Amino acid sequence: MEGRILIADGMPTQRIILKARVAETGFAVDQADTLGAALRACAAAVPDLVILSDALDPLGGPAALTRLRAVAGMENVPIIALSDDDTRA
Repeated sequence: MEGRILIADGMPTQRIILKARVAETGFAVDQADTLGAALRACAAAVPDLVILSDALDPLGGPAALTRLRAVAGMENVPIIALSDDDTRA
C-alpha cells in the first residue's frame, strides 16, 4: 500500500507508538514534534493523512487545524485530531 501519513505530536512516546502501529499497515510515516515542524512537513510534501495532537498549539486544536488547512494542498487532506482532554464527563 502506498501513501504517507504525518504524525504530529509533542510527546515522543506517543509518536513512537503511533508510528509503529501505522507503519504495520504499509504506509510511510513522517513525524513532527511541533506545529511548526508539521507545517513545514506538509508544505514540503502533502501527506495523505495527518494524525494531530491538539496539544501542539497553545491555542488548541481548532487553531492548529486552521493553520494546517492554510498550507497549499492541505484543503482536503483528512486530519484526525487527538485530544488528551480528560475533563469530559
